[in-house]
Amino acid sequence: QWAERALRHGLVSLHIVNAGGSMIVAPFGGVDKRLSTAPIAFGFPVPDEPPVVLDFATSAVAEGKVMVASNGGKPLPAGSLIDADGRLSTDPAVLYGPLTPGGPRDHSLGTGAIRAMGEHKGSGLALMCELLAGAIVGSASVSTSTPPERGIINGMLSIVIDPGRLS
Repeated sequence: QWAERALRHGLVSLHIVNAGGSMIVAPFGGVDKRLSTAPIAFGFPVPDEPPVVLDFATSAVAEGKVMVASNGGKPLPAGSLIDADGRLSTDPAVLYGPLTPGGPRDHSLGTGAIRAMGEHKGSGLALMCELLAGAIVGSASVSTSTPPERGIINGMLSIVIDPGRLS
């Protein structure tokens, strides 16, 4: 929504987010939960055309997709999850632990993780999101597993550019 808000004013924007205290993604080559899903969004206005908006998590799937699959008893796309032994999985129970219909979905109960998208490149992008939106903004980051005392959990760094000022 932040990219769309900036677009209403003709602005280019980049929004980098971390989810401090919600480490559920295993970096490329690992199995331990070390990163958040680290969403990132871009908005780019195009004169007389619809704007370009790109909004995605840096994980192979967003946690919301894992939750929907678990509630519906459905598998995830191949390679979305990794278990504690390094085996790829499509089973949401890898992230949430044993599932009961209508029961809680708590990622601290699972032994596996969501995989980073794009292998090492996605892991690198997720790490930069954690550093920029976590460490610089002051929310929790990869260096801490709990949010700071003031209670900020998600951090967001936004860069907004007025293209009219660049000519």
